[in-house]
Amino acid sequence: MNDIPLITTHPSQRTSHSRKVFANLARGSNAFTRHQQLISNYLYYYGGSIPEPRRARTERDILEENHKFLREDSDVVESDYEKKLSKNYYDQLFKEFALCDLSKWKEGQLALRWRIQSEVVEGKGQFICGSLNCNRQDHLSSYEVNFAYIEDDTKKNVLVKVRLCRKCAKKLGKGKKVKDKLDVEEKYSHSLQPQDTAQGDKHNQISEEKGKKRSQSPYSRSNTSPSQKRRSRSRDRKRFHE
Repeated sequence: MNDIPLITTHPSQRTSHSRKVFANLARGSNAFTRHQQLISNYLYYYGGSIPEPRRARTERDILEENHKFLREDSDVVESDYEKKLSKNYYDQLFKEFALCDLSKWKEGQLALRWRIQSEVVEGKGQFICGSLNCNRQDHLSSYEVNFAYIEDDTKKNVLVKVRLCRKCAKKLGKGKKVKDKLDVEEKYSHSLQPQDTAQGDKHNQISEEKGKKRSQSPYSRSNTSPSQKRRSRSRDRKRFHE
C-alpha cells in the first residue's frame, strides 16, 4: 500500500480509443461484445499466454524487482536478460485503465496498479469496477487520478484513469477529503514554532499575576450582600449618634 501525497479526481475525458470501444457499434453489437471480439482476435493472431510461476526464482520475482509504475519512452533497455524480460512483459500490459485498492480510503490512502493480461481479457477495470474488491458492472464512470509517488529515489507524478461504480467512486472522493484534511492538520502543526508556545505561556502567567493583584486590592469588590451592607451602615449611624 502506498501513501498518496496528492490525490485529485475528476471525470475523465474519453480518448478516441475509448470512444470507439465504449460506443455502441453497428450491426447491433455493444461495447463488451466488441471488446471480446478484439481480444479474441489479438490472442488468435499474436498469441500471448500468462507466465506460470515456478518454485525457483520465477519471472514474477524478476518483474517485481524491476517493475516501474510508469516507464518513460526514453528508457534504455539494458542487455541483461532480467531487464529485457521486465520491459517485454510490461509492453504486453494494457495501459488504458488502472486498478485501485480502496481498502484504506478512510485513511486517505490509495494504491494503483496496471492490469495484467487476464484482467484485460475479462474486462476488469473497463467493464467491471476498477476497485480490487468490487465486481459491479453497472453505473460505471471514468475518473482521472493524479497519483504522486516515489520511484528510484525520484518523485514522479502521473495521471491514471480508473473506472468505478457509484459506491467506490464515493469512497475515492471521501478518501481525497480525508487526505486533504490530514495535509492541512500536518501543515498547521509544522507552522507552530516553540517561541509561539513560550509567548502564550508568558501571556497566561501575566494574566494570573494581574488576577492575584486584583483579589488582594483593598478596593476590590466585596462578597457582602446588599442587605448586609444596609444593616452595617445602620449600626454605624447608631454608634455615631450615641
